This record gives sequence, structure tokens and C-alpha cells, in this order.
Amino acid sequence: MNNKILGCAVAISTVCLAVTQPVLAADLFANAKVAIKESAGTGSSIETAMLSVGLLGGMATGYLTKNWLGGIGGFAAGMIFWKFAAPIVGL
Repeated sequence: MNNKILGCAVAISTVCLAVTQPVLAADLFANAKVAIKESAGTGSSIETAMLSVGLLGGMATGYLTKNWLGGIGGFAAGMIFWKFAAPIVGL
């Protein structure tokens, strides 16, 4: 490869990076994050619905399969997952 072409490519890449750096630093989803935290955060109706569906699913599993420990364990695993996953995604 020609050194002149390589130097030109490096220069163009550097200029492109310098021009787009402020855009890369901005949080484009800041408003959406606030809306999600308000609608799906702790104590919201979405959280209550998710936990209620998990409880109903655990009860259905226990009743239909006669494996109540599996149903209760599944609900407990879902609760533990929710407690650890919610802070990771920012809720």
C-alpha cells in the first residue's frame, strides 16, 4: 500500500473521529430511560403485574404438575432474578 494513501486515510479517520466525538459522548436515550424508570420501576403497576403473573404461573405449575416445590421454586427464582436484574438494567 502506498504511504501517501495510508497517511490520507489516517488523517481522514482522525478528522472524522474528532468531529463525531461530541455525538458519541451524548446520551441519546436519557429521556427514554427516565420514562422507563417511571413506568416500570420499583412499585410500579408493571412490576406488580410481572410479579403477579409469576405467582400465577408458579401456582399453575404446582397445580398442573403436582410439583408444588417446583412451582414455588420457579416463583422464588423469578423473584431473585428480578431483584438482581432490575438494578443491572437501571430500574
